[in-house]
Amino acid sequence: VIQPPLKNAFLDSKNSIQIQFPCAINQESPEKILKMVKLERPDGKKVPIKEVHLSENNLEAILVLQKNLGINDKELCKYEVHVKGFKKVFLQPRGILFQQEINYSEDMGLIVDEQLTFRCFAPTAREVSAMIFNDAGCINDATNPSDIIPMTEIRPGLWEVTTAKQDKMGKYYSYLVSGSDDGQIQKREAIDPYAKLVLNRRGRAKIFEDHTTVSPSPKFDKTETVIYELHLRDFSADPKGGVVPKGKYAGLGAVGCRHLDYNNLSTGLDHLKELGINTIQILPTHFFDVDPESDAYDWGYMPVHYFSSYPGYAENIHATVAEFKQLISNLHNEGFKVVIDVVLNHTAENLDDAINFHALAPGYYYRRTHDGSYFNGSGCGNEFKTEAPMARKFVLDYLKYWTQEFKIDGFRFDLMGLMDYETFRLIDDELSKINPDILLYGEPWAADNAGVSVLGKGCQRETRFAVFNDHYRDAL
Repeated sequence: VIQPPLKNAFLDSKNSIQIQFPCAINQESPEKILKMVKLERPDGKKVPIKEVHLSENNLEAILVLQKNLGINDKELCKYEVHVKGFKKVFLQPRGILFQQEINYSEDMGLIVDEQLTFRCFAPTAREVSAMIFNDAGCINDATNPSDIIPMTEIRPGLWEVTTAKQDKMGKYYSYLVSGSDDGQIQKREAIDPYAKLVLNRRGRAKIFEDHTTVSPSPKFDKTETVIYELHLRDFSADPKGGVVPKGKYAGLGAVGCRHLDYNNLSTGLDHLKELGINTIQILPTHFFDVDPESDAYDWGYMPVHYFSSYPGYAENIHATVAEFKQLISNLHNEGFKVVIDVVLNHTAENLDDAINFHALAPGYYYRRTHDGSYFNGSGCGNEFKTEAPMARKFVLDYLKYWTQEFKIDGFRFDLMGLMDYETFRLIDDELSKINPDILLYGEPWAADNAGVSVLGKGCQRETRFAVFNDHYRDAL
């Protein structure tokens, strides 16, 4: 007898499981269906099922349990769902992960104070540890950590540990995640999504402090804003342009530059001043999907490490944060506001080779279709699930970091249509409290069929946001 495997079994609330069949099953009475189904714990004990509801098309069933399950049960992904006539599948936490009570306000990532505090979100992990390394290396290589510090789950899915600071500054860290939640992989290494400095795509994060201050922004009314978009490397790349250092943060901030063949022609920032520019919009400067040592060309629209400025633009990669802050100061001092292009609709993470978001929290940070596959409204492989409470927190934390720490004056949002409206509204509210003059604008569309109601033209009404209008663009 051929037994096809069940497609999926999703735990969508504390007491309901959605089963998806590979083909329609025969219409049976509820009592008979109830006898066909069982849910087994890893120890073989059966979980009592209260009732079963079959969908109209006979392709799905909802199991209603007699008792609640929760993510505090670290063996959820080992629960087996059996239906007579089909091969078993393992239970996958889905809707249960997005309960509003799993929504935390604590600072995340590495907090450097008198001591070091590591904090991460891993809702389905059985154990999490912070690993300390003497060198950056790459995750999952053969390097042995100098220290492994077990973390405590202080609330469901929220892990933290505080440890001594002195012997760890200048070293590197990552998280070791244990559990059966990612395709039955028992242990994996993850890079902190909140890491402030990562030196290569798969590199561990540096433990450091930076106290560089940023000069205040120039003041002028939003109606006077004249924006110039540029690629940081391209801006100084012309061999005859007279701007040095080429392709670096400092190159964009250089003044007094002249064309090497035509010395009367100003280049660099002086040229922008002559044009009447007062706001510079920089293509993405977060760590994108190109390792700096490769010297490959990229616009930056495949984000990997959001909080980490791209070290390939630094003269000293270990001083990347300080160099970018100095650039912002130079631009402010020269009368320019600074807008950075941000890509919050998708990431470059390969879900089959997870390195940060998906490695810590499988199935949480990316939108999934009803049958469990992944949406791709970005056209780039996935969609970031901004409506998930801890994903929304990540977006807000990320934008606040650049606004507060780097004094960034505004953000241009790539494929902004893929953000959910509540996140869109909170960005407006919370950033405007930090800087009432913040510039917020972006693309009110998606690239493909999306897993969220797309924010289109008109979504900006009653907010401080502005949006592009593709009708004008197409007409031009």
